[in-house]
Amino acid sequence: MEAWEFVVYVLSDWLLVSLLCEYARRPRWQSSRWVQRAFCALLWVKRAGRPHKGMRFNQACILDLRQHTPWVIASKLLQHRFLGMPSVPVPKEVKHAVFASLRAKGGGGEPLSNGVAVLHRRGYQQLLWACDSRSVTEVILVWHIATCLFEMKNSAQAAAGAGRSTEETVAATLSKYCAYLVACAPELLPEDLEGSKHVYKAATRDLHGALRRKGCRSASGGRLERVMGIDGPDPDAAATMGAELGRQLLEECGFGGANVARGWQLLAQLWTELVVYIAPSRNIEGHAEALAQGGEFITLLWALATHTGINR
Repeated sequence: MEAWEFVVYVLSDWLLVSLLCEYARRPRWQSSRWVQRAFCALLWVKRAGRPHKGMRFNQACILDLRQHTPWVIASKLLQHRFLGMPSVPVPKEVKHAVFASLRAKGGGGEPLSNGVAVLHRRGYQQLLWACDSRSVTEVILVWHIATCLFEMKNSAQAAAGAGRSTEETVAATLSKYCAYLVACAPELLPEDLEGSKHVYKAATRDLHGALRRKGCRSASGGRLERVMGIDGPDPDAAATMGAELGRQLLEECGFGGANVARGWQLLAQLWTELVVYIAPSRNIEGHAEALAQGGEFITLLWALATHTGINR
C-alpha cells in the first residue's frame, strides 16, 4: 500500500506543479539537460497512464438565437456554465497564437491592448473606433458580431475550398469563446459584473428585434442582411456598432481570396490580443469557482498572466 501511494504521488498533478515551481525558481535546473529529460519522462508516463483528451472550450454565437438562448437561460438558472453548451477542443493554432502573445508581454514586454495595437500595426486605423470603449464586454460583442458577419459572408468560399485556414480557425473559435464568456461567465471578465450583463442584454434585445422575422434565424443570407441592416435609435449600442464594423470589414476585406485572407489575419491577431487583454483580473473568486466546476481556458491564461507579471 505504501508503494502504491508513492507511485500515485509521483504521478500526481500536485507533484508536477511543485516541480515546475521549483524549476522556475532555479536557474541551474533550467540549464540542465538532465532535468529537462526528467520532466519529459514524467510527462510521458503521465500521458501513457492517463490518456489526455485535451482542453476544450465552449462556443456561443449570439446571432444564432434559436440554438444559443435556451442553453444560456438553463445554465444561468442552474448556475452551471457547462450545461448543454457546444464545446470544441482548443485548436493547437489557438494555443500557439495565445502563448506567443503571452510570451511577448511577459516580464514587462509589450503593453496590453484591446486590439488597438493590432489595428495600428496592420494599418487599419479607420477601425480604431471599434476599440474605443472602456467596456471590455462592449468591445467583445462589437467584434464578435462583425466576425460572425464576416464568417457568414465567406462561408460559401470556405466550403468550396480546402477548409479553414489557420487564421480563420483562431479568429472564429476565440470570437465564439469570448461570446460564451460574456453570455454565461461574465464573472470571469475584468470589469463590473452588472455592467457586463446590461451590455449583453441590450445587444441581444437589438439582435432579436432584427432577427425575429420568419426565416431570418435559419437562413444564413437572411440573418446577414437583417443584422447588417440594424439601425437602432442608439448608434453607440453594441449591436449597431457590430453591424457597422461588419459592413466596414466586408468593404475592406470581403471580396477576393487575397482580401479575405488579409481579413482573417487581422481578426486572428485582434482576437488573440483581446483574449490576452482580458486574462489579467483581480476577480479571484470567479476563477476559483471556475476551477471547482472543471476549469476554463481563460482561467489558465489568468494564472499564466499572474505568474509572468502581466497585469493592468
